[in-house]
Amino acid sequence: MWTSANLSDLINEARKPQILGRRWGRIGRANSVDFSELERAPNTGELKFFTDNPMVGGMVVEDSVVINPFKQWKPEERNSILTNESIRLFMRRNNIKPKFNVTEEQTNFFRNNRTNTGSNYIDNPSELRETIIARIIAGDPSSGTPTKDQIDIAENIINLLKEKGISGIRGVK
Repeated sequence: MWTSANLSDLINEARKPQILGRRWGRIGRANSVDFSELERAPNTGELKFFTDNPMVGGMVVEDSVVINPFKQWKPEERNSILTNESIRLFMRRNNIKPKFNVTEEQTNFFRNNRTNTGSNYIDNPSELRETIIARIIAGDPSSGTPTKDQIDIAENIINLLKEKGISGIRGVK
């Protein structure tokens, strides 16, 4: 559960450089926050989606996070996916629509990551920006090398999350 102690750790961690093959400046992992109460088991339709799209780690569905149950995740991978999707849910619930330029590296990466059912972040710029920021916060290197603007936005979202707490995601306490 979210406590002021682990929230302080989160903010302090966010100001340390993260080493995942590159330095990210102020933004590090937000994985010290327990988002587990936002997770639920996938329903039949979601299980079919994950079967058809094994490369998808998880997704936001309404006010919950669903993680692909067909993969054997290392604990840190599962936590990163849960954090990523929870941050995306937080942005949606708080009507946060990040505005920034996407780098060529990020564009190329996401252009080549179409699901088997045809979904593509490149086709939806708002979701692309959402996932880049969420992946930066979750410490996922697939976000690409973040720009200063992207780091600033991620840091502002962490600060808003600190202010609103987990209740800012789904009305839970």
